[in-house]
Amino acid sequence: MENKTKYFKKISIIFYIIILSSLTFALNNNISVNRPVYIAPYIGDIDGGTTAERFTFYNKLANFHDGNKIKVGISLYPGIMSDNLEYKKSILLMYNSPYIELIQKGYKGNPIEYRMNQLTYKEQRNLIKRGQNAFIDKMKKYGVTNPKIPKTYNQLSGRINEDTIRALKSLGFNSYFDVYYDENLYPLDSTKEIDIMQYGVSFTKTGHAGGEEEFDNENDVIRKINNFYRSDLTVMKINGKQVIPMWVHQQDFEDVKNHGVYDKKKWEIYSNTYMRLKNDPNVTFITASEVHDIRH
Repeated sequence: MENKTKYFKKISIIFYIIILSSLTFALNNNISVNRPVYIAPYIGDIDGGTTAERFTFYNKLANFHDGNKIKVGISLYPGIMSDNLEYKKSILLMYNSPYIELIQKGYKGNPIEYRMNQLTYKEQRNLIKRGQNAFIDKMKKYGVTNPKIPKTYNQLSGRINEDTIRALKSLGFNSYFDVYYDENLYPLDSTKEIDIMQYGVSFTKTGHAGGEEEFDNENDVIRKINNFYRSDLTVMKINGKQVIPMWVHQQDFEDVKNHGVYDKKKWEIYSNTYMRLKNDPNVTFITASEVHDIRH
């Protein structure tokens, strides 16, 4: 009788552990955003100067956001846009999609652009203007008759200052969108004409870019949204709701051991996270230009 009692106790404990594990699993897989927010997805560094193996992946990114109606801002270096047909196809898809905003990232990504804040107003304006001209010229070459230049700007290395913002204003930009600011500088506040965002939530654990960077899982990315807080700068709000950029760079997906091959697990995390957010009633997707339009 005693042995039977011990047996049933063991069975009960095992059953309890299984139930508890199942409940924990279910809870962990039903994490949702805990308040109404605007999410501004961002993909960085659509680089036309890299190897052609990456261009097919650019199409995959564009098709995912366009096909699933998930808004996103995508930055590119206008001075090194490629004539490769696969690259051209991806850029035209991004340009024509109502869910994708192309963002100008500097000019060519040259070393001088890493120290943008050290340049004079005139030098900064000249670099940005050359980027605009390069974009117009290339889009015309792609067959676009009257190209619309991007209204949002992103700076390599995040090194901007008040002169950068003045230059952007003079060239017709309405927003500066980045996911961080250089640690040796300080964040800038939005002006009457230009909205400025310099913060966000990263898919990578460290917030750094590169194929060697590990992604957080879907639940941890959503936890970052739920725990998001910044005291060092002004977080953009619309009608009291935070605007939270979420970022990744195209190179983050690459398998570091196989150049041109992309990590399937990272792609699953990325695509599954956004599909969960799409179905979350607390989430509204938005682009940087839309933030400006709503606020103004």
